[in-house]
Amino acid sequence: TLSESLRRATNLAVFYNDFNYNSCDILDDLKLFRQLIDILEPIFIASRNHPLSKRPYIDAEDFADQNIITYPVPKERLDLFNLLLLPAGIEPLSIRQIELTSVILLLVSANKGVSVLPDWVLQSSRETDHLTQKRLTKKGTSRKLYAAVRRRDSEKLYIKTFLSLSKNILSRLST
Repeated sequence: TLSESLRRATNLAVFYNDFNYNSCDILDDLKLFRQLIDILEPIFIASRNHPLSKRPYIDAEDFADQNIITYPVPKERLDLFNLLLLPAGIEPLSIRQIELTSVILLLVSANKGVSVLPDWVLQSSRETDHLTQKRLTKKGTSRKLYAAVRRRDSEKLYIKTFLSLSKNILSRLST
């Protein structure tokens, strides 16, 4: 957790806006400095000939009969599950875990399943020509990505450089 990381003298932690940093007792003691790095949007991808490719956006119910291709992490850590499926009580037909983004994109292109990846991953990939990309829900979903450092460390050159580079690189990937 963020409080554990900062308690262990970690210089910097990166977290999403849905992390309840206000509940961490250590944050007041450490005088935390928080900076927005980027706003990320999870995007649904499917083969261009997949039935869901015709939809204007994708809702939780649309995943009930789908084979989901994800990274090999617990589903509670995946945006698709956290933001959409778990709150709606939807369980997909199956979950296939793949380590490499390029392999996920190939499998989705071959219509072996669907996936949800961050917008910056899709925008930086050259392997998306055969894919349909759709927003999750009519309004879309997004998450703010923050960096947190102890206020006393926020002026250190390597911290300032990391924060600047992070914002710069992510903003270029998102355009």
